[in-house]
Amino acid sequence: MGALIDRLIAASLRHRAVVVGATILLAAAGLWSFATLNTDAFPDLTPNQVLVMIEVPGLSPAEVEQQVTYPMEVAMLGLPRTTDVRSISKVGLSVVLRAGAGAAADAGCPARVASQRGGHARAAGDGHG
Repeated sequence: MGALIDRLIAASLRHRAVVVGATILLAAAGLWSFATLNTDAFPDLTPNQVLVMIEVPGLSPAEVEQQVTYPMEVAMLGLPRTTDVRSISKVGLSVVLRAGAGAAADAGCPARVASQRGGHARAAGDGHG
């Protein structure tokens, strides 16, 4: 092991310009990385939220709740890291709010569920108008 270190030191002394150049390059890269580092003084602690609003003209609040809101709530509750699901059903309108922990990228999954369920809700609502 000592011979390996001796050879490394000898090679570094023979090629001083390469060692100095590599050191300057690494120091410059470190300074650039530090200067462009994104830092927040106050991190965002709010949960990710997805708000789904579905219009279903011609349905009463009870029908909206049964055909649109409840299936959407069940689908949202089955998503990973969901902490809260709230909803309201009015005449021709269903509003579902999903709150969850995790990264912002996590919002893509509830959005897909919403678009899939929204299509089913529109199909259910079209026959009653």
